[in-house]
Amino acid sequence: MQTSRNEDEELRGRFTIWLEKTLLRKRNKYLARMQAPYIVVSLDVLPETSLPFFPEPEIRETDFCFEDEDLCFAYHQLYPQYRKLLIMLYVHQLKPSEISKLGYCKGTHQLYSIKYRILQELRAALSSHESN
Repeated sequence: MQTSRNEDEELRGRFTIWLEKTLLRKRNKYLARMQAPYIVVSLDVLPETSLPFFPEPEIRETDFCFEDEDLCFAYHQLYPQYRKLLIMLYVHQLKPSEISKLGYCKGTHQLYSIKYRILQELRAALSSHESN
């Protein structure tokens, strides 16, 4: 009788472990199915009409006072979204965390990479206009 009792406990233990693992795997698969994957699209690809509307500080094109005509031309070659971000960063002096809370990007790290891209495009437009 002793041996069968030990065998029963061992079988019960194995069954319990198998059941826990099975339920855990099923739960993980269910949660993975229920999470919708995010599709990340660059702002450059989207038309301006499909961008979401977020309340923002009033931004006017006259907020920048350009002393250099070439810089003014290069600034107006940028996308309107990029111009808004530049105005918020440099004119309204908003912090990157404040801008990301407004919904322009997912986080401050993404804002820094967008800012770097904007400045690169501004430099390229400025150098191409100066060479002409």
